[in-house]
Amino acid sequence: MKLYLSKIESLLQTLVEGSVFNLFAPKNPVIDLGDQLVLAFKSSTRIKTEENNIAPDLYTIIAHPSYLYKLQTQKDWQDIVLERLISEAKKHHCSFIGPLKIQCEADSTLSPQKIEIVAQISIDKITSTTDMDIDFLENERCIPQNAFFIVNGNQTFPLTRSVVNIGRRPDNDLVIDDPRISRLHAQLRVVKEQYKIFDLDSTGGTSVNGQKIHQCVLSPGDVVSLAGVPLVYGQEPNNLGTTDQMISGSPAIS
Repeated sequence: MKLYLSKIESLLQTLVEGSVFNLFAPKNPVIDLGDQLVLAFKSSTRIKTEENNIAPDLYTIIAHPSYLYKLQTQKDWQDIVLERLISEAKKHHCSFIGPLKIQCEADSTLSPQKIEIVAQISIDKITSTTDMDIDFLENERCIPQNAFFIVNGNQTFPLTRSVVNIGRRPDNDLVIDDPRISRLHAQLRVVKEQYKIFDLDSTGGTSVNGQKIHQCVLSPGDVVSLAGVPLVYGQEPNNLGTTDQMISGSPAIS
């Protein structure tokens, strides 16, 4: 009888422990990670003016190797959490100084259920806070005039912002609806009065004039290839014709 009760007690304990674990364990680890990245985003964002805040562009996820392995098995997990960060940035009128990037570091001393996130503004590594403020303001004032992309050889997209996100996802500035394009594929940013393109660890890669690049300053006439989709960069002395212009946020280019 005692042996029977002992087995029942052991079974009940197992069920209770399992219920508690399921209650507190995140139902979706990617959503839980997104929530934690947003917290890191908010705590590390620097307020510059009421309308322009500088947000961290580099996020390091430090976790046990088993957690990182499970994370990698989640389809499009990086795109999902990057989308959360971009949404938060728009909500709080934030700008990213560099291309938005997430990297992982394994730490076997951490509990498999615990993760740590380090949010950084990458430009902090090479300049002081004061210099960063000046560079940010200069970027806003020194956008190349009358710059544009010719997409797929027949559509013109005017470049009028200091930061232009390019990809398949509909909330990008330049949306290219092509399966070869990653959801967040590349970013165009004004650096020293010139547009510089950054590949955002895309699946298909980014090339300029036939050479695969991670980042590259663009000159008029350069041919950018996003996983095979061609974009020609140009600048005109006069305004573009209104019939050729595309408005940012317009329907996707297919």
